[in-house]
Amino acid sequence: MESQSIPHFRRLIPLWRKMGLPLRPREPLPSALARLLPGRSAKLLMLGVTPDYGDLSDDLTALDWSTEMIAHIWPGDTQSRRAVLGDWRDMPFENESFDAAIGDNAMTMLAFPDDIDATLKEVRRVLKPGGIAVFRWFLAPDSPPEDAELKALALSLSGRASDIMRWRFAIDAVHEAGEPTVPVTAAWRKYSRLFPDFGELARANGWDDAEMAELDIYRDSGVRFTFPTQAQMEAAAGRHFSSIELVPSGDYPLAEFAPFVILSQARR
Repeated sequence: MESQSIPHFRRLIPLWRKMGLPLRPREPLPSALARLLPGRSAKLLMLGVTPDYGDLSDDLTALDWSTEMIAHIWPGDTQSRRAVLGDWRDMPFENESFDAAIGDNAMTMLAFPDDIDATLKEVRRVLKPGGIAVFRWFLAPDSPPEDAELKALALSLSGRASDIMRWRFAIDAVHEAGEPTVPVTAAWRKYSRLFPDFGELARANGWDDAEMAELDIYRDSGVRFTFPTQAQMEAAAGRHFSSIELVPSGDYPLAEFAPFVILSQARR
């Protein structure tokens, strides 16, 4: 959410329409999420302007910090949905305003632990008693994969986008860094080391020049992403919510790292 991330996300805006799972929550994720929510009549808060979730409620408010994301990604306001510019860490809403809150990959954009703590505190504040929050939350495994496992994944993506590879390497970066919040340049350095000839990736996966160019999105990016372990996530969430449940989000690539995290029984 810091200024150095703005150029990174500007580069992603033109790619959004073609993006799919695991980064963009295409079906069946919206339907799966809907089954976890109280119902269409619930007043719903969404962190970010994820268009695929824009019709989950008859009363949905999307809160995003970026005017550009609202302008270019949000499908537009209607009688049942609206986008609001604001900071997740200091929300412009009254206490107990919403029945439920959702976010897709939202927590990855927040520094650990302070920004995540501030955001979860705000989510708790704006939820009504008995309200729930459901986040698709990318978590790092407790132990790192072998380099051979990462290479095998990267060479097995024929017909799929390179963002699967980039994202898996970004998750892996937390192990070498020893902390949950990592610069994506660390992922670029590692896959550049494992694949000194990117042509190997192009030949194995049938990627064209445009797809190959996307590998360089991380090269000079100033963005940092956060991938806590399950234990770290539960410690952070447990400071504000007394019930934490993890539900598998599907069987798409990297789904094993991205459960739905359901937070409820907010403490007052």
